[in-house]
Amino acid sequence: MSTKTKKTILSVGEQRVYDFMLEHKGITTFQANHELGETRLSARIFEIKAAGVKIEDEWLTVKNRYKEHRRVKKYYVAGGAR
Repeated sequence: MSTKTKKTILSVGEQRVYDFMLEHKGITTFQANHELGETRLSARIFEIKAAGVKIEDEWLTVKNRYKEHRRVKKYYVAGGAR
């Protein structure tokens, strides 16, 4: 069964994160905080997974405001475009 057609009940915060991942092909902690006001992305991801949605992740290397390299995790709905 596809995660897009699966009937899953999510809280408002979980649904916002899920919808953002689908629309933007993933989400990082910075995006969750900046775009959604969500400060506990890993908790929302845990809850979304517990609701039966398959979430995958990958590590990305980005530069911070001081031009230093940092690793961040990007989460996305499995089977969705990256």
